[in-house]
Amino acid sequence: MDKSKLNNKDLKLLSLLDLNSRESLAHLSKRLGISNQAVSKKIKNLQEQEYFKFVTFVDLFAIGYNNAHVYLKLQGYERKDYENFISKVSDIKGVSWVAELFGDFDLGISFFFKSQLELAIFIEKVNLIGKNKIKEKEIFFIKDHVISNVIFDKDVQKICNKIEITDKHYTLQKQEIALLNKIKSNSRYSLYSLSEELKLNPKTTAVYIKKLESLKIIRWYKIIPNYEKLAKMYNICLLEINYGQNVQDLIRFLEKEKSIPFISSTFDNYIIFDYISQDYQELKFYVNLLKNKFEEKILHYKLFSIEKVIKNGERYE
Repeated sequence: MDKSKLNNKDLKLLSLLDLNSRESLAHLSKRLGISNQAVSKKIKNLQEQEYFKFVTFVDLFAIGYNNAHVYLKLQGYERKDYENFISKVSDIKGVSWVAELFGDFDLGISFFFKSQLELAIFIEKVNLIGKNKIKEKEIFFIKDHVISNVIFDKDVQKICNKIEITDKHYTLQKQEIALLNKIKSNSRYSLYSLSEELKLNPKTTAVYIKKLESLKIIRWYKIIPNYEKLAKMYNICLLEINYGQNVQDLIRFLEKEKSIPFISSTFDNYIIFDYISQDYQELKFYVNLLKNKFEEKILHYKLFSIEKVIKNGERYE
C-alpha cells in the first residue's frame, strides 16, 4: 500500500489517531462511519506497512530536564567514518533525537540535560568525536514547545498544546520511570499487558498513569507518521527574530498551519519549526510568505530537510 492507495478514510484515521492514539474503536468507528472491526483492520494494516508508529509524548521539562538543539556542518568525512561519528553521538546519554539533514546543516541533534555540567560534557564529547571534521556548530536552548496535530483530513480539527519550562519539577518514582519507558513507543498499550510486564496490579498501574496524566508529565498519546511513505518531505526551519520583537502573533500564525507539527522558541531569539511539504519549493513558498507578512520581525532564516532519522527517543531516568 502506497500513498496513492490511501483513501479518505485512511487519511482521516491518521488524523484522528494523531489527535489521540488511544481513542476507542467505538469513537473512531463513529467518526469514520465504518464498523469497529473495519477500523481495527485499518489500524493493523497501516501499522504493519509502517505508515506510523504509536508514541507517548512525555513533558521532560516537568521532570527537570532542559533541552538544546545542536546543528552541525561536517567536512572531510568518508562514509564509514561519518557513520561511525553518528553512531557514537547517538550513544551519548541524553541524546534523544539524531537525524541526517540536507541543506544548511548535515546533522541535527536534540539533547536533554539537567545541569550545565552535563551540557558541557556533551559538547566536549561531540567535539572529541568529531575532532577537526566539524566545520560549523550552532546550539539553540529551547524555552518552550508547541506541539500540534498534522491534519491529513479537512474534517478533523487541529489542536495545539504548549509546553513551557517551569521551576517546579516532579521527581519520578522507580515504577513511574519503568512505566514511561514501556509506553513511550506504544501509546496504544493494553493496561493488563502493561501491568504484567511491570509486575504490578492493573489498578495500581492505572493509578500511576492517571497521576502522570494529571501532572501533565504524560502529555499526549499520538502517532509519528512515516512521511516518506506518504510522499511528504519533513523539513526544519530556523527563524532568527529581531531583538525586542513580540512574536506571539507569528507563533499563532504558525500554529494555524496544518503542516506544522512542532514549534520551539529559544532563549536566543530564534523560532524553530518543522514543516511537512510535498517538495522543497512548497517549503520556500511558505517561508517567503512568513517573511513578507512578518518583515519587521524575521531577520534571517535557514532551511534543511530530514534525509534520515537515526535515533528517536531516549530512556527516562
